[in-house]
Amino acid sequence: MSKRVVTRLSASLAVAVVFLFGASKAHITGDASAAMLPSDPTWHAEYQAYIDEFPGDNSVLLATDGLLCTAQGWELLKAIHDDLENLAHTRMVISIAGEATKYARATSDEISVGSFAHLTFDKATDRCEAAASYKPFVRTLVSEQGTKSVFVVFSKPEQDAVSITTDMLNLVKRYQPAIDALGGTIEVTGEPILSAEVSALVANDSRYIALTFMIMLALLALFTRSIHAVVATLALTTFVLSVAYGTMGWLEISITPATTLTVFLLVPLTSAFVIHAFAYDTRKRMSGTRINANMAFVFAGISTCIGFAATGMTPAQDIQNMALMGIVGIIAAASGVFAIVFPILGMGKSPRPLIGSRYAIKILANPLLGITLLVALSALSVYGLAKIEFNYSPTTSSLGADNPARVSYEKIRHDFGGMGVPVLFRIDPDQQVQTWLSINNLVQEIQAEHNDKLVANWLFPHLNELSEKFSLDDHGNFHSFPKSDEALEQFLLLFDPQQLEPYLSEDRNIAQLMLQIPYSGSRDYIELRNSIEVAASRNGLDHTITGRVPAFFESGHRIGVDTIQGLFVGACLLFTLLCILFKSIQLALAGIIVNIIPVTVGLATLGLFQVSIDMGSSIVAAIAFGILLDDSMHLLVRVRDYVTQGYDPSTAVFQALNELVGPITATTFTIALGFSILFLADLPSFSNFALVMLVTLFSALVTDIVALPLFVKWLYRDPIR
Repeated sequence: MSKRVVTRLSASLAVAVVFLFGASKAHITGDASAAMLPSDPTWHAEYQAYIDEFPGDNSVLLATDGLLCTAQGWELLKAIHDDLENLAHTRMVISIAGEATKYARATSDEISVGSFAHLTFDKATDRCEAAASYKPFVRTLVSEQGTKSVFVVFSKPEQDAVSITTDMLNLVKRYQPAIDALGGTIEVTGEPILSAEVSALVANDSRYIALTFMIMLALLALFTRSIHAVVATLALTTFVLSVAYGTMGWLEISITPATTLTVFLLVPLTSAFVIHAFAYDTRKRMSGTRINANMAFVFAGISTCIGFAATGMTPAQDIQNMALMGIVGIIAAASGVFAIVFPILGMGKSPRPLIGSRYAIKILANPLLGITLLVALSALSVYGLAKIEFNYSPTTSSLGADNPARVSYEKIRHDFGGMGVPVLFRIDPDQQVQTWLSINNLVQEIQAEHNDKLVANWLFPHLNELSEKFSLDDHGNFHSFPKSDEALEQFLLLFDPQQLEPYLSEDRNIAQLMLQIPYSGSRDYIELRNSIEVAASRNGLDHTITGRVPAFFESGHRIGVDTIQGLFVGACLLFTLLCILFKSIQLALAGIIVNIIPVTVGLATLGLFQVSIDMGSSIVAAIAFGILLDDSMHLLVRVRDYVTQGYDPSTAVFQALNELVGPITATTFTIALGFSILFLADLPSFSNFALVMLVTLFSALVTDIVALPLFVKWLYRDPIR
């Protein structure tokens, strides 16, 4: 073993050890959806100001059925409320079993205002009827039938989703036997619960990385029949994963769905680098001539990095981290080819051709086949792309339909709404009553547009109910809302400051409306946002939509648009790169077109299979473009080399294909099988990504073999000198 080889391997080992220390600091996120929040510092400052003022965001809903209408069940509800308030993560709890729920009763001679929890009833069923008939409680604290009740638990801002979920599930477990004995049920949901479930699935799905690793080693052994190639793959993949996880640890980047997907990508891509290196090493030994692979691997690494970088053109932190991790991993893989793979392969004594290479034949030009293929793929792309739906969901799309956390979410939101969208309104101090009435008009308008499926949690119904009770005259007539600002302020005095905290700012100048939405897709949210904007303008209201859930929808909905933009920018950069490499606009254009086609076919798959844009499917285009150019780069470099040797372009492309069809086919199947492991994952976004990538990969293999000769013949006429 030469001193140069020892130096390279020793340096690689030292780098891996350094990054392994960082890898020990890497950790799975405790709040998966938080990674999708915008990276904009201005947004974070505004959001921090909001949660400092209001406890309405990041709430958990704990719903019970069959308890409210029994005496024993009512005692359980009060005990649950007290225990929820004592949890470490709790900022505030609102339920009919707590003291903060104002309830007004009016008889012919008196009006009483107090906590619903302090009221006494002759029969337990009377409590159900009273709760269901009190308008401020309906669908916010009790179901319309009055049999179900809900605890709204506002968490402290610094609490992560996993801690919140652990406490809530432990409480449910503690009360489950008593609830079962009464024939009742208890369910818990909320954005933190769903986010924690996604975090758990990330940890669970990460185990498939080891399986992917083992399958890659088996494939390398099958394709190369070389122990040195297997060892090189083992060494390079270990090096790349050390660098990837180490970077996450040193930069304090959490292990999230997106960064985990990056690791899944790096394992088969690293194996593909080894296959190409093995093919170069074999050709070099069999021909006895020096073959320079530096340019091909450097530009293949650059093209793949550009693909990852293009995904970072989005406001979501998780996707930006994914782009960073992809770039770091590919740089490690490309550099590791020279520092690790070639030295290890050089230790072998009897290289054998890659399986498939010996059976490759010279592919004859067939313009009819190429044109037919292009027409068919173009038609497929147009049809599929026309059916694509941008409907991003921050957490529920990451959970299967039969996932227990998602099932509980669907059950509870049927009666009490789902994710919360906070809307803040500035109260005009000189026209308080009119402002409140205008906000109520807005609520009625948007609820009518959504068939009354939106649940509106805010202070107006309470004030309205109090006004009704206090304004009753001898004939039973009443005023539905205070008629003057002075009267409104008097009603507000009936509430303790803590009771007003979810609804009004401390200075009483900002009112919060929390809309519990009955859906989980960005398409419906965008419609709601537009409805709010129109209604607010019509009613002359100064408003702001804030909170985590709107941020998820906004940033997630942009991913689809950003992906197309990133694909365009990436294509332009790669075109420039190819022009520099080949010193030919024509050959560069052929390389871009032959890879754009399979990418559009892959995107069209989303429309054909009616897969809405989510985290996995949204980023596939830009990444796929960079990955496909990895194979094409090696092929186009060989075309250029043959042209410089005096071959005409058409003959050069056939010579290159005959030489590289084995490695290209092997890398395609290797990467495809590596991505196929994602179909075993629990996260649907992973399987969606795998579906699109498989279609894209095999479309690319076909276009490289059938369409590339056609494009070279059409576009590349002048030999490089």
